[in-house]
Amino acid sequence: MKNFHVGDVFYGKSYVDMINKTLGTNIHEGFMRSCIELDDFGYKGVVAWFAFMNGETHGHRSDWKWRNYLLDNKTKIKEKLVSKNTEFYRYKRNEEGYLPYRLCFQIDPYYDENRYCCKFVGLFRLTNFLKDDLTIMEYSKVSDDFCLKNINEYEYDEKFRKTLVDSYDKYKIPISKLGFSDTNYTILRNGNIKYTHELLEVGLDTLNKDFLNELRQKLYEVFKKDEKDYQEYEYILPEELEPDVTIKPHNKTSKSFILNKKMFDKDQIVIETVMEYVRLHLDIKIQELKDAFNFPNLSFTVIEDAKIAATQPNYELNYFYKEDESIPLVDGEVFVWKQWSDNDLDLFIENVKSLGLNIEIL
Repeated sequence: MKNFHVGDVFYGKSYVDMINKTLGTNIHEGFMRSCIELDDFGYKGVVAWFAFMNGETHGHRSDWKWRNYLLDNKTKIKEKLVSKNTEFYRYKRNEEGYLPYRLCFQIDPYYDENRYCCKFVGLFRLTNFLKDDLTIMEYSKVSDDFCLKNINEYEYDEKFRKTLVDSYDKYKIPISKLGFSDTNYTILRNGNIKYTHELLEVGLDTLNKDFLNELRQKLYEVFKKDEKDYQEYEYILPEELEPDVTIKPHNKTSKSFILNKKMFDKDQIVIETVMEYVRLHLDIKIQELKDAFNFPNLSFTVIEDAKIAATQPNYELNYFYKEDESIPLVDGEVFVWKQWSDNDLDLFIENVKSLGLNIEIL
C-alpha cells in the first residue's frame, strides 16, 4: 500500500523504472503510454497519468501531440491536443473513453530536463471541454492525497468511485435528458449506459459516424465551460504559458554558474548540485547524503534531515524548506542550507569536485 501526498517526488533510471518505483508495478521496458490503468489496484476507471505540464509539446507520434498546463494554483490541468490530424485521437477515445479520473504525476517538475523524475500533483477528474471537437479538456483537483492499495490484493472500491462521481453534478445527468435521437439512445441503453459520467468512461467501439458525431455534440453541451467561467479561464490561461519554475532565485546576483551545461544563479546552484547528486545516487539515505556533503572547511551543515531542521530557530530563513524545495530520499526528506557567502560558496564548489560534480563560474 502506498500513500501519496501532493509534492511527493519519485525518480527512476528510465521512464518505465520511474513508473514502477512510483506505483509498485512491474511494467516492462519499452512501454511508452502516459496512462496506466489502476483496475488491478481496486480503482476501476482510474488511471495514473504521467505527463509534462509546462506547456511544451510532447507525444510519441505525429498525430498524438499534446500540451498540458498545470494552472490556477495547481488545482486545474488543461490538456490540449495540438496535432492537426485528429483521426487517431477520435479512434482512441472511441476505443478507450476519455479516461476522466486521473491520478496525476508531473514529469520533470523542476524543469531541468529530467524526464525520469515525477511529482504527485493530486487526484483530478475531467470537468469541462473547452472546444467543441473535444480536443481541449480541463481537469479539476479532487484531492491532495491518495491511498493506492496493493496490486491484485483488493476488490473494486465502490465507495471511492461513488464519492468521485456523486460529488460532481454534471456526472449524474440521465442520458434520457440529453435529447439523443431514438436510434442512438437505443444504442446507449443497449450498452447499459444511463448517466453522463458513463459516456466519458466507456469506450463504445463503434464506427457509426452519425452516432459518434451526436455523442461528441452531447458531451460538449453537458461539459462545456460556461461563458462567464470560460472568459475568466482564458484570462489566466494564455495559449502559450511560461513554465512555473518551482525553485525561484531568492536574491539576484551578477555571478552565474554552469552545472551539466545548465546555467544557475547563486541562490540556485547549491540546491541544484545536491539534487544532481541525488539523481546519480537514487537509493541514497539521509545520513549518507549528509556525510557526502559534510565539508570540514564549512561552519554549517549543508544537508539536514527535514524533521530535525524544522525544529531549529529561523529554519525558514536558513533552509530551502518549501514543499517543492525539500528533497525526498528513500528514508525521508532533507532540507538544503541556503545562506551562502561568496567565500563559503567558493569552498562548496571546490569541495563538490570530490563528488564528481564540476561547477563552472561565469
